[in-house]
Amino acid sequence: LLAQARALRGSVTAAEVAITQADESLALNPRRRRSSEEVEALSTDVRRLFAITTQLTGMTRAFVDDYDDTIAGDRYATAIAEQLHRAAHDLRLAVSTGDLDLSAEEPALTRPLEVITAPPTHWMLIGSLLVDLRRIHDGLAAHPEA
Repeated sequence: LLAQARALRGSVTAAEVAITQADESLALNPRRRRSSEEVEALSTDVRRLFAITTQLTGMTRAFVDDYDDTIAGDRYATAIAEQLHRAAHDLRLAVSTGDLDLSAEEPALTRPLEVITAPPTHWMLIGSLLVDLRRIHDGLAAHPEA
């Protein structure tokens, strides 16, 4: 699980390299003005994806470090898993449209998960996951201009 999460970073880094190469190849291109806007939009999206992969890697590390067999029955862990499925839906939607602006279709991750009281058994893990989940939510909800 941790290896898969870390592999995401390599994919995002490869996208960053490709975007840098595209921007450099436009340097002397007469169509630069039109294409450079597209490259800049891609660059913005990749920076946002990099932030999301950082959060996912942190969540995976926390899960691996603090895992025990009783976590599967924790209602907060189940709610966090559902929120991650919703975030994945929103990210797939963004990738299919080529834009992280989710205004075209209703996003599944509409608001951050709130936990009123700390869970007694796994409070440290749940708290850590919630912080990273909020950051993922913020990254998906952010406007490209931000």
